[in-house]
Amino acid sequence: AVHEGPSGTLWAGTDRGINRLDRATGRFTRFLDDPSRPETAGIARVYGLWEAPDGIVWAGTPRGLVRLDPATGAVKRYRQADGLPNESVYSILADDAGSLWVSTNRGLARVTPSADGRNASFRAFDALDGLQSDEFNGGSFHRGPSGTLWFGGILGVTGVAPAEVRNDPFAPPVALLSFSKLGRPLPASEWLRPGSVVLGPREGFFSVEFSALAFRAAAKNRYAWKLEGLDEDWVNAGTRRRADYTSVPPGRYVFRVKAANKDGVWNEDGATLKVVVQPPWWKTPAAIGTWILLLAAGGVVVSRLEKRRVLGKERERSQLVEAELRAHAAEAQARAVQAEAARKTAELEEARAMQLSLLPRETPRVPGFEVAALARTATEVGGDTWDWAVGPDGALALVIGDATGHGVRAGTVVSVMKGLFRGDPFPGHLGLFLDRAGRVLRDLGLPRLHMALAVLVVRGGEATFASAGMPPAWIFRAASGDVEEVLVPGAPLGALVDTPHSSVSFRLGPGDVVLLSSDGLAESPGPGGEPLGYTRAKELFGEAAPLPPEEALAEIAHREEEWRCGRPREDDLTLVVVRRAS
Repeated sequence: AVHEGPSGTLWAGTDRGINRLDRATGRFTRFLDDPSRPETAGIARVYGLWEAPDGIVWAGTPRGLVRLDPATGAVKRYRQADGLPNESVYSILADDAGSLWVSTNRGLARVTPSADGRNASFRAFDALDGLQSDEFNGGSFHRGPSGTLWFGGILGVTGVAPAEVRNDPFAPPVALLSFSKLGRPLPASEWLRPGSVVLGPREGFFSVEFSALAFRAAAKNRYAWKLEGLDEDWVNAGTRRRADYTSVPPGRYVFRVKAANKDGVWNEDGATLKVVVQPPWWKTPAAIGTWILLLAAGGVVVSRLEKRRVLGKERERSQLVEAELRAHAAEAQARAVQAEAARKTAELEEARAMQLSLLPRETPRVPGFEVAALARTATEVGGDTWDWAVGPDGALALVIGDATGHGVRAGTVVSVMKGLFRGDPFPGHLGLFLDRAGRVLRDLGLPRLHMALAVLVVRGGEATFASAGMPPAWIFRAASGDVEEVLVPGAPLGALVDTPHSSVSFRLGPGDVVLLSSDGLAESPGPGGEPLGYTRAKELFGEAAPLPPEEALAEIAHREEEWRCGRPREDDLTLVVVRRAS
């Protein structure tokens, strides 16, 4: 990251902290490069920089947002626990009010520093607030002449007009939805219309469900409740919309629930429900009067002994009932957890079987060329795939793709794309083929499901390559030993409407090798979460390309495994190599 401050000072962020250039002497002063200091430990690199008019420098890093005072060297770091939606801070822009807007791997955040600079307040925004997605890219940001702030992400660009971002002042009403006792819902006529409910002596086990009537980013609505007469303070429940109570003793209570909208505006009045738990018969006023008469008639000693015996039995009975109910509840919960685990395991196995069934069972055999492929799935099944076709004229078509999401939904998208490719593996124009495939995917109406796809067609020594959101293709030139990168810009299929795709053509000489890969190679996380990166991946391919195709893929996969230090794979890895005979 490079940034020129208001006074003309040039700042540069690197993999080892921040550097300030003194233009008069040509010397650099380094900051944030001492790993022994707690406030700078773990900062591997600097993604974004911004210098405030007062000289304070703000830096975006993989470990949070850093405030640096160059005059004193004082450093303060803000992390996810302080209010950031995510600790990977890519870009920093300032608005006219003095607030900072930062992009992260989980949405945008508006950071408002305090007047003394010791603290800051945060407000997070995500896809529910209208962002292109929750994930943004590094180095993709701009402040327009009108003050609009622009941030680039994986599904497009988000524009923010800071002056128009206002809190929703509407305090949402709260509606009571259901009331259950001992796990069984009661009809609304028994509790909602009268505004109260009466429970028996052993029915102090109940649940209340409710909802705030605020529908803008309703998933962000927050709730708090209390049972007056039992709870001393409000229970802050976050976004949970059900209150559960067990073993409520006999008495008269008022259940109160209040809610706040996505901007934290609370409806303090909320909703209320009167709850009466009746005492057992031996605690009713009539029974107590009877006990008094018996005590008076039978004498002080006998009445005390009798009362002690009765109370002891009732406590034992209550404890047995409570223990039995808790045992039943624990058993039911254990069965539910076991059933959910079995369902998830079956779904993952089904998704894995579907993904493997969609992969080719063998590699193509084309005179003059050698083709090899490698596909390794992640712990949670992803959406990687590849396929091939050979034309009657000896032409070879290869396709490699990555569907968003996991499981059966991703497999559905892969099946559709596979059918389109098999139906027309040698189109007249690869870019038009990708345009048509994108329209078909959008017409399916599957929300938040997209497909990155790349197609390579080889006829003799001529090759044509087109891409929709996939990593670049790399060409190893046997004559020179160099590796060329072929990058064709294009949005993933189904992500944007009417976005045209293009293609490029190039020649393959004797012994030249082409590598197609999914993002599982370049984005493989290594030490400290740092990705392998396209530069390292390109160098790795250049070292392995002279080997036979099968051995080259095995070497690349082995080097990627070493980079991950043996940790479980987080994303699918798919590689396809084609070599022209020498």
